[in-house]
Amino acid sequence: MKQFLRTVEQYVVPALLITTGIGAIIFYSSAKGLETQPSEMLIGGLCLFFAGVMMTPFFNQFLKRGLSLVLGLFLLVGALTLGYKVYDVIASKNDHQTFKTLADANTVQRLKDLRLAQEQHKLYENVYAKSFDELLTFMKKPVIPVPYRNGNVMENKFFQSNPEEMKRRDEYIISKSQLGELGLTEEQAINNNYEVRDTTYISVASKFFSDEMRARKKTSPVKIEELPFNPHSGERFRFDYEEQTLSEDAPEDRVADVYIKITDPTPFPVDQEDRVKKDTLSFGSLDALNLDGNWRE
Repeated sequence: MKQFLRTVEQYVVPALLITTGIGAIIFYSSAKGLETQPSEMLIGGLCLFFAGVMMTPFFNQFLKRGLSLVLGLFLLVGALTLGYKVYDVIASKNDHQTFKTLADANTVQRLKDLRLAQEQHKLYENVYAKSFDELLTFMKKPVIPVPYRNGNVMENKFFQSNPEEMKRRDEYIISKSQLGELGLTEEQAINNNYEVRDTTYISVASKFFSDEMRARKKTSPVKIEELPFNPHSGERFRFDYEEQTLSEDAPEDRVADVYIKITDPTPFPVDQEDRVKKDTLSFGSLDALNLDGNWRE
């Protein structure tokens, strides 16, 4: 058993240290670009390599066994210390990358919110808004119609059993404002075979950005006043627009098209010394009427 342990000490342990050291050196040398490893990996690999060499029987011929072992252990401790440093650096980079992914996802969601607001502005105002102030003001205006209906003259048995009244059924369709003229409450009107119709209007903010709607869509709550800003850096998005010139023979009611582009001005730092080399997130175009984003949909 002692002979076996001595063999392991003389040959197996040094071989493992030398192999591990060479592997670390090769890995460090082959990593390029964003995969570049910290210099501590190279130094640690060299320490492991020389620690293994000093523990070999061949090297023990030139140094006393005790001194050789001490030097080897010293290099081994140094390698382990540097190994922990490498782990810490890599873990830190991974944390930064994870946060970058989250930051990009939240930024994309904020840009999608702005795009939705611009689509609604185009739908109800015929053009895109030319500034954040104009867009936010529009979002608070009640512009989206919400039909209201109580009762149904077409399915009311009163009209089905009275042919003469059936001919006059359109007279039984009234709006809420007519209830006062008739001296009826809505409940009384329904009991007297009326159908009450009305149209109310709500804002884009109420329909698309209420906490209830955000929860239903599984997106984070947001105040519309926060929409012009990056959710992480707090920087204001860049807003560019080009207003097209109408030709002289254009109809008087024709509205000049507005091309817009909204851009995130915040490149995200991977660490304190490096910055991500990528296209800045944005949507829209100053050359065409589209609101396409430059992220993966």
